Amino acid sequence: MSKKNYTPLLFSIISGAVAFTIASLLVFATVAFAERQLYQTLGMLGAYVFWVILFIGSGAILLHRLVRRVMSLQRFATVYAISFSLYSTAWITSYFFMRSNTGEWVGSATGSLSLSITLAIAFHMPQKIVSWSLFFFITHSLGYFSGSYIFEILHNSKGMILWGITYGLGTGAGLGFILYDVKEKLVNVKSQ
Repeated sequence: MSKKNYTPLLFSIISGAVAFTIASLLVFATVAFAERQLYQTLGMLGAYVFWVILFIGSGAILLHRLVRRVMSLQRFATVYAISFSLYSTAWITSYFFMRSNTGEWVGSATGSLSLSITLAIAFHMPQKIVSWSLFFFITHSLGYFSGSYIFEILHNSKGMILWGITYGLGTGAGLGFILYDVKEKLVNVKSQ
């Protein structure tokens, strides 16, 4: 008899959204208030690497609570760091090569696929690649593009912070969805 993950899916999605929004606000605040200084100090590539590191460090700590009963922080942080690095690489590469709205959409798609494939491989769940990629792409894109739209209207630090909120909610919801499945599998494995 398999045990059930007693965390409802909706709770996991909401928890992921809240957790990642906190991480996102940290990153987007540095963009809103220190982007120019970071570009001058670190260069464009260095600034992007800095932001990815902030997302990885804060995201790993904040999202771990969704799987803490079935996975150590070290294991989760390692898998999350690899998957988020590949997501970021796919996204940034698409954006820099295309430099347009098309690049952002391609980045969202390739980033979603990269993250989902990495997590599916890490947790031996290849059957989840399609559903994770689609759900993550939809929620991530809703968050990213609604924030981008708000920023285009306001075009100031307040708009950048609002973008951080929408991006965090969308991306975090997608991660919460994925982590629910991961926890479900690991709860069943531990009960056998």
